[in-house]
Amino acid sequence: MTSDDRAAPDRERYSAAALRAGMLWLYAEAHGLAAAEVPGSSEPEEDPGLGEAAAAILSEQGASASRIARCRAGIRAALRVLAAGTAAEFSAEAYDRTRQTVIAGEHSAGLPGHRIWPPTSQTVRRTLGEGYWNSALRAVGLPVSGRGRARGASRYSEEDYRAAVRDFLTAAERAGTPTSFVAYQDWARAESTTGAPRPSGAGLRAHFGGWQAARDAVDPA
Repeated sequence: MTSDDRAAPDRERYSAAALRAGMLWLYAEAHGLAAAEVPGSSEPEEDPGLGEAAAAILSEQGASASRIARCRAGIRAALRVLAAGTAAEFSAEAYDRTRQTVIAGEHSAGLPGHRIWPPTSQTVRRTLGEGYWNSALRAVGLPVSGRGRARGASRYSEEDYRAAVRDFLTAAERAGTPTSFVAYQDWARAESTTGAPRPSGAGLRAHFGGWQAARDAVDPA
């Protein structure tokens, strides 16, 4: 998990339209799509929910008019490819690489804890795909990769587990609340209800071998 995906309990929540718009824009950037019509496709109207969601967020981030126009053109280009049925695979790794290129040089990109749209693939996977990249791809209409993690496999990475413990301990310290295993369970449930799934208490103990071991893993002192 990256620093702009770890935030306080009042962190920004992205709508499904904003997440879809971000995926389509980065897909267009990753595949070098122009705004011109893709042969064999119909001319789709831009989904107002996607274009407007993207424009609103970019405006809040201080983006220029040309950057906003480029984003909206990319969304339209990606929609044309989807309409033509010629979309290529788009891995989470490719998404994150493209995102880093797109946000490079943004004034707020280097500010600690500042969230930049489009969000990381981890946020997309959790919020739009219920923890699965392939599910997020399906939600947008992009082709599913055969390399994606199958349902039933471990939902969280090593860093996800560590980040959950770190974020919980930080939140508890700020609020002056207990840092017990029971408190973690309550916190994780609350996080999940706001669209940020966290490892369950049982899953976290199984991963680290115990609650104290989990705490020691992120705060060995």
